[in-house]
Amino acid sequence: MDCFNQTKPRSVLLIGLLFTFLFTFAVCTAAEEYRLGSGDVLEISVWGHPELKTVVQVRPDGYITFPLVGNLMAAGKTSGELTTELQTRLSEYVVDPSVTVIITQFRNIEVQVLGEVRNPGYFRLKANARLLDAISSAGGPTEDANLTQVTLTRIIGDSSSLQTLDVKKFITEGDINHNPLLTDGDVIYLSAAGNVLVLGAVGKPGSYPIQGDMDLLHILALAGGALPTSDLAHAVLTRRTGGVHQEYTIDLNALMQSHQQKWTVQADDVLYIPEKETIILFGEVKAPGNYAIDHQTSLLEVIGAAGGLTAMGDPSQIRLVRSNGSEQEIITVNINDAIAGKIGANNPLLTGGDIIFVPEIMNTVLVLGEVRQPGAYVVKEGMGILDVLALAGSVTANAAQERVTVTRQSGDKLAVQEIDISQLQRTSTGRDVEILPGDVVFVPEGAPQALVLGKVAKPGSYRITDNVRLLDLLAMAGGALESAGDQVLITRDGVTVEVDLGALSRLGIGNQTIKSGDVIYVTEGKKQILVLGEVKNPGYYPLEFGDRVLDGIAKAGDLLETAAADQVTITRQTETDTSVITVDVQALMQNRFLETNFVLQGGDVIIVPKANRYVMVLGEVADPGYYQLKPGQKLIDILALAGGMTADAASDAVQVTHIDDDNNSIVTIYDVDAVIKGISSINPVIAPGSIIFVPERNNSVLVFGEVRIPGYYPVSATTHLLDAIAKAGGFTDKAATDSVSLAHIVNGETVIETIDVNAIMETGHGNIPLVGGEVIIVPELNTDVLVLGEVNQPGMYTIQKGERVLDVIAKDGGLRQSADELITVTRGEGEFQQIFTVDYREIVESGSNETNIRVNGGDIIYVPQKNRRVLVYGEVRQPGAYYVDQYTTILDIIAQAGGPTEQAKLDQVMVASTTSSELLYVNLKEIMAQQQPNIKLVGGEVIHIPVSRQILVIGEVTRPGAFNLPEGGRILDLLALAGGLKNNAAHQEIIITRQGAEGEQVWVMDYQTVISNQSEKNLLLQGGDVVFIPELSRQVLVLGEVVSPGVYTIYEGARVLDAIAMAKGPTDRAALDAIGIYRGSDIGSASTLTLGQDRLLFQGSALDNPEIRGGDIIYVPETSKPDWNKILGFMSGVRTFQQIIEWFKPSK
Repeated sequence: MDCFNQTKPRSVLLIGLLFTFLFTFAVCTAAEEYRLGSGDVLEISVWGHPELKTVVQVRPDGYITFPLVGNLMAAGKTSGELTTELQTRLSEYVVDPSVTVIITQFRNIEVQVLGEVRNPGYFRLKANARLLDAISSAGGPTEDANLTQVTLTRIIGDSSSLQTLDVKKFITEGDINHNPLLTDGDVIYLSAAGNVLVLGAVGKPGSYPIQGDMDLLHILALAGGALPTSDLAHAVLTRRTGGVHQEYTIDLNALMQSHQQKWTVQADDVLYIPEKETIILFGEVKAPGNYAIDHQTSLLEVIGAAGGLTAMGDPSQIRLVRSNGSEQEIITVNINDAIAGKIGANNPLLTGGDIIFVPEIMNTVLVLGEVRQPGAYVVKEGMGILDVLALAGSVTANAAQERVTVTRQSGDKLAVQEIDISQLQRTSTGRDVEILPGDVVFVPEGAPQALVLGKVAKPGSYRITDNVRLLDLLAMAGGALESAGDQVLITRDGVTVEVDLGALSRLGIGNQTIKSGDVIYVTEGKKQILVLGEVKNPGYYPLEFGDRVLDGIAKAGDLLETAAADQVTITRQTETDTSVITVDVQALMQNRFLETNFVLQGGDVIIVPKANRYVMVLGEVADPGYYQLKPGQKLIDILALAGGMTADAASDAVQVTHIDDDNNSIVTIYDVDAVIKGISSINPVIAPGSIIFVPERNNSVLVFGEVRIPGYYPVSATTHLLDAIAKAGGFTDKAATDSVSLAHIVNGETVIETIDVNAIMETGHGNIPLVGGEVIIVPELNTDVLVLGEVNQPGMYTIQKGERVLDVIAKDGGLRQSADELITVTRGEGEFQQIFTVDYREIVESGSNETNIRVNGGDIIYVPQKNRRVLVYGEVRQPGAYYVDQYTTILDIIAQAGGPTEQAKLDQVMVASTTSSELLYVNLKEIMAQQQPNIKLVGGEVIHIPVSRQILVIGEVTRPGAFNLPEGGRILDLLALAGGLKNNAAHQEIIITRQGAEGEQVWVMDYQTVISNQSEKNLLLQGGDVVFIPELSRQVLVLGEVVSPGVYTIYEGARVLDAIAMAKGPTDRAALDAIGIYRGSDIGSASTLTLGQDRLLFQGSALDNPEIRGGDIIYVPETSKPDWNKILGFMSGVRTFQQIIEWFKPSK
């Protein structure tokens, strides 16, 4: 023997020895799962009974014959299963029989081994042979063989299956699933190992040959290793599987740390090492800008890299904007605990593309004037004015304590409250006057002073004389800053007026005389925008009147070539919210009048992200790899960048893979050859991130199965289907010529067509032309039918042409007593599967062949066991399964289940049947009223009675709770069930909420309206409705020229003169002919009130004495012509009606 010839490579010798050992191992394990079949020879013996020892061969029909037992189905069973069945059958004749079954001779099968083996061809093997046996018979694999991608093609019925096996998993791990048993007609193919393309942030990008058992880390080392800027945690491996490229994201850092997990490379793999991703950080940090991150970078780490927060940075309100597909999510993060090093603190990990904004801190109050330590102080919830003055070291001896002011800004509104702290110190703690973040507390000097705040060079208090004007005072404060807005607010005696700063500065308009106690506030101008990202000159730019999105980008020098113009974002920050708007600037450049070219606001941040402008080109091109993509480039342009297609390229089947908006991988096939020749104009624009694959032209076709000479055959421009079959020697006698399978690639996917060759030969039509790469499979004619279930002898039976269901059932000994009369016949597989239901009793009684259908080879006949029970559940008193007979109806079975409960919804009872895939809904009320038929049950049904929906009544009723909705129930019916209203006030509100398919519906009405107009307002309710009776307000506020202004509780039906009387009557200055009633507040709401003329419910004489209700504000003026804007102006800083009440409570 020359198998140990020293001239052969040592690797070849080792592989040969290994395959010899594995062959022996496979033989020893095969019998455990080997299924018997026609041709197997068995030796069967019974211990203690030598007369029963028999040698039998499994017949073509699958049966064997054994003494005392007779015919017994052996095909499809293991030797162990056959042993058990023989012992069971013999136990009727022999006491405790012990049977031994030995396979003395296996039947033969024929398989084909192709590709990277030493002697490819046909091989005749025993039926217990496995994959490695076949490879060993073919001389073993060559040096170039890829043992991780061995394909096994198997004919199953009328079609074929393709299985990819990793033989190395069996060699190294003993995984028997990758060394399967073979069947007759299997085709085994070993491909060559091939090359791997390495691209991206590596030392030496290029193509590298696969040598032996190489993994990704080996290939990365061959490519010079990763660069410092590489993101090894997100390496991308592109692998072609089933004609389609799939991408896998792999953490190479984890692979380096693990000694067990590994990715073995395969031919034509592409490994791409990306650069690290970046985030954008701006706002109150010392070094805003772009920062590179990896998958473990946290928010606190990035802020540290930016030098930390500025003194004005607010760590509790950091905004993180993250893209999620086509949507953007805004997250507010508090990193105070993370800064303090607490375990479990909120410190999220960042992802590429995150936008982080650190806002200015807003939890301080400014204390100015005659205090010992003027400055900004952190204010806590519940602090009052005296607490804040204590933080500032208390007031000085020169302080005018009776004229301390609290200035509060809300948007562009300014409210000033004057407080006598000397009186406050004698009567309370001062916390009645709550101080909020952003407030300015000013303690004036006894001499005349005015307070200047806002965007001036030197904010503070200044002494004034009788002739000091506004411009003089602004000059004292150093003048307005460049960041100042266009308004100056002057607050005097609770009234605020606006002055245009531009008109004041240029023309002196509004340069009024300043009085002691005035508060001057120069508003902040939002005159800057920040432009970041892929622009020529990122940074801050002044905002001119009317500037739009395109103007902002133009200020930054316009976009770079690397900009993703269709993904530009504008981030807009308000006091309470951050919004992010995505704009397609590329579309705006073509039409600047689109709505998305909106007017910018001060503080807007424009971010232009970097585009993914790369495309991957693979396959039969001169220089495969990644290429920079320019806007508008088409398929042929990209192929030219890759050096053009090779001579072996299938230029009429170029695949372009891209990701759609739903993140699905879409593969499109293009005929580039036709475009080059001018026959076609389909040359698409390529999207960034696409993969272009130029396949190799296949000039041969594989023909196997029931042909005389299976194998590969060359094709030409004139080769058709029948030509290829003729080259393969034509059909064998066992060929199923009416179901030949043709597998070929269509639009990147494998399509298998079933073709009737008999019809082609008879008509001359349908003889499909071949182009190369097709697989023609001629299946064996199937004449076997499998019978399962409740028959006397289940198993496989050979049928004759024209046989029907009853013929096959007769072969298996007929039905058992436990058999159901409904029999199923399953034909075909997968999406082509058909299931026929046959009524055995009807066939026997009628004798008709119409329902006694013909059976085909491969059919499966199943006789189920009778099911004479029905499951009843839901709203019945005794849910469970109950037996039925031929007379049982749906009402009978519900009665057996104890009948329906009180909560049962009887008009939508569900009935699911085993004989139908559709659910049936019945109305039991109509059945009980004999308006619908009483359905008969046959067994196997499932009946569900749902619960009737209820109404929830809550709020100011005597007995709130959930109530069953009576038939035709309306609002007043449910209020009666709930014991009625606690307070039968005429204007008591009733709120009904209903959840429907189109969203929530809400009705609001008062009790009196429902009572007086029941035909329209007493609504018909539905299950699930919520009826809410809110608490009725009983308080009013009386202000102005009354003896005791304040809050008073009124009774039902009270009028305006009753409220004035509660306030101890009008003063001598009261103008009772011009009182006003304000209505529209919500005592329980925290929403800001808007007071003004539009809220006046009544304005006129008190003698008209209109009715009032809780929440009203009654004002008695001094003059008969009141200035309502002035009257209500003092309340512009008031947030709620409740706060007004608190202000007017007497001091304790």
